[in-house]
Amino acid sequence: PEFRFGRLTISTDWAMLKDSYNTLPGSTVRDYRIGEPGFNKWRGTAVLSWQKKAWSASVSGYYISDYADTAATTTAAVYESLGRPSYIKVLNDRDTTFYYYHVADSLTGSATVGYKFGREANRLLARTAIRVGVVNFTDKKPPLTSDFQAYTPTVYNHLLVGRTWTLQLTREF
Repeated sequence: PEFRFGRLTISTDWAMLKDSYNTLPGSTVRDYRIGEPGFNKWRGTAVLSWQKKAWSASVSGYYISDYADTAATTTAAVYESLGRPSYIKVLNDRDTTFYYYHVADSLTGSATVGYKFGREANRLLARTAIRVGVVNFTDKKPPLTSDFQAYTPTVYNHLLVGRTWTLQLTREF
């Protein structure tokens, strides 16, 4: 509905990876993949948009759940001697326990604000819209992993450039 302060729209989209296995050709052994790099259990977005006459704005968030860096391993003895730290993720697969580096979950945000000039504006601006935005407004960096690039590109490539400003100009003809 249209309120005194404008129209609000809320949208969200979530995905849960329930099962994922890797099986080598000619084998019946399945490696459980959930919680490994690129196989996050949860990913989701939420967007809050506002519009009032010629003005618009939005703020959005992108969530990626935690996972295990399977290339950074340790042993049960080291895990215990360190006092069971939270930066080590314990996973069980086929009755075997693995101790991997724990890559924490992340939440990043973006925002935009825009204005659309009407037909009554001067000739140069009439039917023109301008929108300014910022992607990753908290300037969050990809979490450190053992990957040769120091982060997992399949999961966090969008964070590599850091905070990014955008400018969009559109015009109706």
